[in-house]
Amino acid sequence: MLTSQSEPLAAAIKRMPDAPTANNLQKCDRSGFYYYQITKCGCTFVRALINQIDGRPHDAEPQKVMWDNDAALAFVVVRHPIDRFLSLYFDKMYGGSSQMAKSFIQRGIITPDAHTVAEHEENCLRALAWIKQTVDSGKIGQMNVHWRPQKYRLHKISKLNVHMLTLDGLSWQMTHLLHDYCPDIATQIQRCGHKNVSLKPIDPDLLKTERIQENISGIYPDDERIYADVNRHWAEIKLGLGHHGQDIK
Repeated sequence: MLTSQSEPLAAAIKRMPDAPTANNLQKCDRSGFYYYQITKCGCTFVRALINQIDGRPHDAEPQKVMWDNDAALAFVVVRHPIDRFLSLYFDKMYGGSSQMAKSFIQRGIITPDAHTVAEHEENCLRALAWIKQTVDSGKIGQMNVHWRPQKYRLHKISKLNVHMLTLDGLSWQMTHLLHDYCPDIATQIQRCGHKNVSLKPIDPDLLKTERIQENISGIYPDDERIYADVNRHWAEIKLGLGHHGQDIK
């Protein structure tokens, strides 16, 4: 599915300014494909993968160039909002090591010594209440990029033919999409391995409670609809691929 073809995306951005007809995307020099980044949607892994293919260090700064629907393929990765938020919670909010965590602890939003599922749930609910205030303001500059709705990034490429992938099926979807550009893509993905995996003292799935889901749905309704549409698209492709559609991560 292309960003230019997504009906949920078009509906989400219909009151936003006109989208540009070109944008800066990261280019894989060796294979010729392009990648558009959304924070907390597997961007550390994809950047490292592209750098690996191009023979650069995994943490090298991305090589970005202007892309305007030329013949080369481009893709973006979207993520279910609840998984994106829980990744943010464990990576940036809980534990006190990041600047964001220190700020949330100082404000009394995050309890850094939470142990039980109930304590982590209360942390998440307080954090979501804070995030909702910034999102409801409508002022993009006040929304930290780590929790800014994905629709704002997708808006920038909504007039471009950028393929939309999901993070939870990323390995097999990239293999399917990029094979003609990079025949050894599956091997490259396996070599790259997991990136930016934060310590999680409890299973994140235990925090997918009704209260947290209701809060997520209230903050990110458009992102949920966009993700569901992209997920349905890839589910149909996976059905046709059979065992070849299994995620290789």
